Amino acid sequence: MADDLVTVGACFSVEEAHVLKNLLEAEGISVFLADEKTSGFAWHLSNAIGGVKLQVRANQAERAMTILDSPPDRLTAADVDALALAPSQSDCDQEMQDISKANGDATDADEDLDEEVDGLFPGDAIVQRAWYAAVIGIFVCPPLLHLYSLLLLAQLTFSDMQVSPSANTKQVGAFLIDLVGLLFGYLLFTNIIR
Repeated sequence: MADDLVTVGACFSVEEAHVLKNLLEAEGISVFLADEKTSGFAWHLSNAIGGVKLQVRANQAERAMTILDSPPDRLTAADVDALALAPSQSDCDQEMQDISKANGDATDADEDLDEEVDGLFPGDAIVQRAWYAAVIGIFVCPPLLHLYSLLLLAQLTFSDMQVSPSANTKQVGAFLIDLVGLLFGYLLFTNIIR
């Protein structure tokens, strides 16, 4: 049947799914985002349910896959920033690079930037989840969410993923909240048993 929906892609963030939806709709393809609300509200379940699924009509599926598989040069600069396909720079940094190249300065583009733009590091999403789990764990299921947060932080520690400076601050904050929460839970548990 031509009206059956076919999944042509999946994204683990709602924002990325919306960028791809807009890309397909600009080409005249109707898109439905399955599990969008679940991934948005219950972010911790996003991996378990397979993320936000891009679904199109069966008769448009092949064309949609072709568009999604096309090189990123079809995307606008805002789309590239939202998808984090390439590192972005602020307008001032870009202008400084253009000026230095025009003046013949022999500097590398990476040397012009003092630090990476926040949010472009692969570990930032994990730190954000650990932070949310630690803060929410203060009020809801303290031992479980604090253990989950520590598990995420341990995963980040033993991987090669880098984090931005602001995410590094959240990482330390989440760790301290987790330690205090687990210590408080332990003290409360030992007093209840006695």
